Amino acid sequence: MLMKLLLAVALSVWAVGLSSSQSCSKEGAKVLNECGDTCYCKNGQLQCCRLRREFTSMTEDERTLYVEAVRVASTDPTYRKDYKALITTHEKLFNEGIHNQEQFLPWHRWFTLQYENLLRRVDCRVTISYWDWSLVSGDPWNSDKGRVWFDGPSGLGGDGVPPSLCIQDGVFREDLWNKTNGQCLRRLFNGFTPNAMDVFLVMDQPASMDGFNSFEVGLRVNLHDKIHCQIGGDMCSRTAAEAPEFFLHHGYIDRIWSDWQNRGPDYLTIFFVNLTDPMKGTEYSPRDFIDNRNLPNVESPEGKTCILYQAPLEPVYREVWKLLKGKTRQQILKVPRNPLEPLTDRQMRLFHVSPEEQRKAKEILQGLEPRFKLKATAPLFGEDRNLGFRLAFLRPTEGKEALIH
Repeated sequence: MLMKLLLAVALSVWAVGLSSSQSCSKEGAKVLNECGDTCYCKNGQLQCCRLRREFTSMTEDERTLYVEAVRVASTDPTYRKDYKALITTHEKLFNEGIHNQEQFLPWHRWFTLQYENLLRRVDCRVTISYWDWSLVSGDPWNSDKGRVWFDGPSGLGGDGVPPSLCIQDGVFREDLWNKTNGQCLRRLFNGFTPNAMDVFLVMDQPASMDGFNSFEVGLRVNLHDKIHCQIGGDMCSRTAAEAPEFFLHHGYIDRIWSDWQNRGPDYLTIFFVNLTDPMKGTEYSPRDFIDNRNLPNVESPEGKTCILYQAPLEPVYREVWKLLKGKTRQQILKVPRNPLEPLTDRQMRLFHVSPEEQRKAKEILQGLEPRFKLKATAPLFGEDRNLGFRLAFLRPTEGKEALIH
């Protein structure tokens, strides 16, 4: 029954991918199609890729369009049945292996693609957005205009209100919107999210089986699971996919994996290429969802879907990552910042982290531990507050002076 519901969702999707190519004459020409996808003329046919962007880098109109597509897909009778069938899939399969290493990354890549296809039935200009929580590590729950948690039509609303933890502001507040089971959406913001150095160091692994294991466990347990429970409420439970922010979070997790894969052919094919059994609730194997530029096209078996990620547009993002690439691991660990807190035993059990993976995750966490912690007597301001550390520490000359003082 579950497979039939998912197949109905997939077959009813209208979305532009490589299969919807149109003829063209100027080889190599770049154009945008009617949905805003980037298309190139190749062998007389337009081949198109969807572009996924960081939520806070989008314009206000683009954020509003995205939020409205989510609202319509989840409430309009035209889409609601398919929306419910898809969203509840995650809860039904939560304990069936979709958070194990063999399936976690490719299964959620499949799942977010199905969600994106559904949103594109509402408006084909929409693609999954992602939230780069590492750029706001020191102030992740800020609800100003332009941020994820803004309570206007271009945001997802703010924190839950005790004792119910139900959302009381924004588009998804209790009196306007409910989960598929009729209950309110719950949140319980807590703590500082991982910062750019944490993400950089988690990705700093070679394309070997040991390197992949360290990368994947660090990404899945110390970053993915952690953010789920820092947003709290539904996100730290089996009903996580009911929360609109689930897909912003998983968009970023998928982008981190995609960036790691883009480091070279060996990174792309490591581990999953030999896994050919179908993933839970799908007809696809993990190897089918290895390459974002060559994903199955669910509405046209002979076609393909291409996904690209746009880096955050904030100049500080480019500066931070450029500086990090010029540092050794030991130099990075000397920068004062807030250490990552480990998951609780309850959270480990929720995400079915095995005892061996728990030991590995703690070992990785120890390797991320900063040599110096931020001092409460020296508060951060401006972009430093967002980043969760003083950018001056990474700059070649300023960093030495900062450490001295």
